[in-house]
Amino acid sequence: MKCIYCGAELTGETICRNCGADVSIQKRIVRISNLLYNRGLEKASVRDLSGAQTLLRQSVRFNKENIDARNLLGLCYFETGEVVSALVEWVISSNLKPENNLAKQYLGILQSNKNRLDVINSTIRKYNQSIEYCLGGHEDMAIMQLKKVIAQNPKMVKAYQLLALLYMKYGEWDRAGRLLKKAAQIDNTNTTTLRYLTEVRRERGRRPFARRRSSAPGQEDEKSVRYLSGNDVVIMPTTFRDSSTVATIINIFLGILLGAAIVWFLTVPQVRQSANDEANKSVMDANASLATATATAQDLQDQIDSANQSAKNAEKERDDANSRIESYNSLLSVADLYVLGDQTKTVEALGKLKADDYDGAGKTLYDDITSQIGDALFNQYF
Repeated sequence: MKCIYCGAELTGETICRNCGADVSIQKRIVRISNLLYNRGLEKASVRDLSGAQTLLRQSVRFNKENIDARNLLGLCYFETGEVVSALVEWVISSNLKPENNLAKQYLGILQSNKNRLDVINSTIRKYNQSIEYCLGGHEDMAIMQLKKVIAQNPKMVKAYQLLALLYMKYGEWDRAGRLLKKAAQIDNTNTTTLRYLTEVRRERGRRPFARRRSSAPGQEDEKSVRYLSGNDVVIMPTTFRDSSTVATIINIFLGILLGAAIVWFLTVPQVRQSANDEANKSVMDANASLATATATAQDLQDQIDSANQSAKNAEKERDDANSRIESYNSLLSVADLYVLGDQTKTVEALGKLKADDYDGAGKTLYDDITSQIGDALFNQYF
């Protein structure tokens, strides 16, 4: 721990040995932050992710440099499908502590798989689009989008909750209950999930009693007659019909028709639903394959662009090297003319050279020749 006033390392004392400031409050704040982190870690270990997030946010609020709390908060966000919030926490953590930080490993794992990042971005866009559909009154489109979101990101708790809420609106309590149970497996203390589950269980408990129509005690059928036979009460129907062969055949035929109707109404919707589910799955698989192919094509295009840029850079370096070689060859030719004593040609050749083309020994040679030629010409013309 470092002093907030001078940045010196603190010891077990409540006074900074470097600047003499009272750091007891600072140490107390750090202890509170660590305590909240430990409690958040306990809740996260039993998949109480909502409670862990609350405690870890408080821990980071007390001490923004609590790297362990910030990294664990990002993991809790990532586990509930909130990838953007997780990335924010990990980026802040890696900036606060660049070395020996697990946040850099988490970011590296995500950034190494570009296809996974594209899928995450796609799920976020689809989830936002489903919210817009709900606000616009297009719940059926929202249900389709949310099914795709859950298929691509099975940990997104908010998508489960919103889809379950739409099913609850249409009275499909069994589907809503299954979705909420999956959300509870990810985050078992999420208050929204538990509130929806309570409503689903309440509605499930109401339906059987609403459909139950039992007669009150002591009431008999209206189509029955009661008379006494000794001390016994005998109840008989008011009408008695003798079943003939024609009536039996008619009853059998009606039973067959009724059975066919029941099979039709029970089986055909299930077959249609299965066909629709298979079609939706095929569409999702095709979208995933298309996204993978697009990502692969983009990677190949990036590699081609990088190779072309490298080739251009190599050609530029080659041209620069050739130009530099020609400049040094010209300087050597000027030096040869100077050694031979031909000052006029030396001056003409030297005038075609540029001082900026040389450095090191070449620059020294250029300056020496220029100086010597200048002195010789001055003496000659004088």
